[in-house]
Amino acid sequence: MKTSRIDQSVPSNLLAFLIGVIGLLMLSSFITVAAQSAVSGLRIGIGPRALAMGGAYVAVADNYSAPFWNPAGIGKIDKLEAGGGNMDRFGLRLNYTHFGGGATIPLQVPLIEVISGAGGLLRYTIEVRATDSEGNPLGKVTITEDKYLGTLGLKLSDFGYIGGNIKGYHFLHPKMGVDQQDAKASGLGYDVGFLAGPFKGLWFGGSGFDLTGTDIKWENTPTEPTDTAPPRYSLGTAWISDKYNFILSGQYDFGEASQNSMKAGGEYRFSLVKNIAISIRGGLVVPKDSEAYFSAGGGMILFESLKADFAWVQNKALEAKNTSDTLVFGAGFEF
Repeated sequence: MKTSRIDQSVPSNLLAFLIGVIGLLMLSSFITVAAQSAVSGLRIGIGPRALAMGGAYVAVADNYSAPFWNPAGIGKIDKLEAGGGNMDRFGLRLNYTHFGGGATIPLQVPLIEVISGAGGLLRYTIEVRATDSEGNPLGKVTITEDKYLGTLGLKLSDFGYIGGNIKGYHFLHPKMGVDQQDAKASGLGYDVGFLAGPFKGLWFGGSGFDLTGTDIKWENTPTEPTDTAPPRYSLGTAWISDKYNFILSGQYDFGEASQNSMKAGGEYRFSLVKNIAISIRGGLVVPKDSEAYFSAGGGMILFESLKADFAWVQNKALEAKNTSDTLVFGAGFEF
């Protein structure tokens, strides 16, 4: 938990508060765009720390996974950070692998204190038994769906942070296209986010993903359709205490093809011995139209640089044979 780093950068004037509230209202007004559901497999959250906190991370985002939750959070990285992880969703070999990294450069220009850049990859793979258009078996194939992110963030002197992603989607379905060739799809979209800290320890965050909808164009299929990833939004707040080493956060996710969920999470950090810090985390997710579920996890930081984290996410969404709760593991480092 980077509480000391965060609190040192908190602006202490009313302007940040007003801009934060305006930003929340602006984001909430974008929900008018209609689109088709698509790429839902790549629109889930990633990272064991964030998932252990119930995904209530839009006002906390401060590590290598920030671009996936709130691109503005990349500005909180000190110098250089990288990490990654893996999860098997529902125990069904729905494998999600993620990598990310970012760097920060101090600036001495009006209004801007820091510029940050980052990159990230989320890969979803599943092994399936493929058939041709006539139903004849083709054997097992591995479907791969990738999301690539390029992120730019700025720390503004009297506000907080703003950031954005340019991202590309790429899907590969082997042997499942015309004449048993590979079916492919690709698309380009963008995300935006902000973080405002009006008072010491109090943060507001908001992000919009796939703004205006991201078209995903299929190739080498019988009809070559275009799917659309509809926009979705997250708004939240967090209380980050440097004195007591804890975080409490809340968040609301909404938008077309979203579960419209309320989320809450917490983290507490303590030291057992010198140069070793332990974190424990918990979270709750309350979707609008389905059953609530819990999450929990923990992590370890060695010498303030090396990190290892894990998360458990309760499965209430898919109750079927051979399903289980989701386990997430990750590691990272910073300089």
